[in-house]
Amino acid sequence: MNASFNNRGGRSRGFTLLEIAVSLAVIGFAIVAVIGVLPMGLNIQKDTRERTVILQDATYFMEAIRHGAAEVITNRVASTALLDSIPSMWQVYQGLPPVLLARNVDYKTDAEIIERLSAPSREVPGIGRLLYTVALVRSLSGAASEKGGSAFDNRIAFSYFLRSEILSITNTVPIETHITFEPLGNTEFNLRTNEWGSFGQNLSDLRFAVMWPPVPDVYDAQESYRNKQVFRTLVSGFVGRLETRNDAAGKEIYTIQPRRFGL
Repeated sequence: MNASFNNRGGRSRGFTLLEIAVSLAVIGFAIVAVIGVLPMGLNIQKDTRERTVILQDATYFMEAIRHGAAEVITNRVASTALLDSIPSMWQVYQGLPPVLLARNVDYKTDAEIIERLSAPSREVPGIGRLLYTVALVRSLSGAASEKGGSAFDNRIAFSYFLRSEILSITNTVPIETHITFEPLGNTEFNLRTNEWGSFGQNLSDLRFAVMWPPVPDVYDAQESYRNKQVFRTLVSGFVGRLETRNDAAGKEIYTIQPRRFGL
């Protein structure tokens, strides 16, 4: 009885100084671990957001080139909404440094931007072989605070380099390796031969490379950018010169002119 009474009524034993120190040390290690993981999570979130924006923008440009070239050629839309988000463009020729295109001279509207990005790789008289076109793009999608706009020095906007390379697909394999004359007959064989011949003239390989961050914001073909995303698709249509007009400098314009195979 006395032992039980003394145990209930006795003074409670508190934590020693050593126990408090060990507890603080454990809490400190936990806090340091959380702080160390937090920047990694923020970086992953930032990278995911940037890649989402790039995917959306690249899809827009690919569709504009694949389906919007006809609008560019026939209607000559004078909108400048896209122009406001593209302060600089370059054309890269084989063996030469990137050639800076003059804004509001070499490209003045959204239509002319699509024309430049639709320019196929080809031999340009007096200059050399055009390899690809590059645009400095301030993001078209994403949060409003990160989009490009009319402010030329909008450093808040997420920016990247967009490289557009368009290569013609040529048929080097004869059609006889795929079909034979005997089971088809003369008419069907000739029809398929003509379609096979026009296949290489009506199909192009579109390659997009998105590189960021664009630091410095002058494109350098030799620069190795920290992030790079590559897109590739096929574009149907005749690759050739626009017969109706030249660009602002009087040069011939070559672009993709969508049409159905065999027409």
